[in-house]
Amino acid sequence: MYVSISKREDVNKFSCIFKHIGNLQEIFKLVFTPEGITGQAMDSAHVCLFELKLEKNWFDEYKVDKEIEIGIAAVLFCKMIECLKENQTIILHMDNSDDKLSIDLVGEKGINKYFEIPLIDVDIECINIPETEYDADIELQSELFTELINEMSLFHDILNIKCNGDNVSLTSNGESGKMSVKMNDDDILTYAIEEDAEIQLAFSLAYFHKMCLFRKLASSISIHLSSEAPMKMVYRLDDTSYDDMEADECKNYLRFFLAAKVESD
Repeated sequence: MYVSISKREDVNKFSCIFKHIGNLQEIFKLVFTPEGITGQAMDSAHVCLFELKLEKNWFDEYKVDKEIEIGIAAVLFCKMIECLKENQTIILHMDNSDDKLSIDLVGEKGINKYFEIPLIDVDIECINIPETEYDADIELQSELFTELINEMSLFHDILNIKCNGDNVSLTSNGESGKMSVKMNDDDILTYAIEEDAEIQLAFSLAYFHKMCLFRKLASSISIHLSSEAPMKMVYRLDDTSYDDMEADECKNYLRFFLAAKVESD
């Protein structure tokens, strides 16, 4: 197996993913196939699922002859990524019989660095996520949404989202005060909701904060809501702009599925 990432933008995206994945789970599973890489991780409370998909064409070089499943300690991968310098290429490689993953950070200038990370046996079944029809689909600027989440966190640990045909509103209400936001057309890139639908859901702000750590992956995020399914939040990793491709057509993505709070929580 031999995989390399050289383009600066993609190197930055890859490093961003693996710098922050440890905030969700200590160990994650990656599956290398001849078609590309997939990965999943779920937090210990089974509230939030992380899913990564990168097709082989996303990489500069991709040589994988057969399926390889590996488990990696997130903290070790993060330590390696922290050593990445500007204009370096990331290379992942291993022999089929190896019990370790080799990572090279190399470039024409500066010091080349070589790492080995021990693999971990993980008994984690990949979750097959069914296609879901959502009642509301929202596209927002990543930085704007992150700013709102950080501000909402000052007042409570629960985020209430309400969607109807007129607008989208966010509310955080606790002992220290209340913050409400009504988002109009200028704040939202795209918005679609089923006719006559009204959605009101509550989520943990702590999980939203963790998901927003990945905001540098894309200039916008898409949020999909339904009263009958976990919320889906997607960072599109394709080069194509959002206007040129529907969100569920993107081939490379990082997405999260977050269960809503229930009244007894």
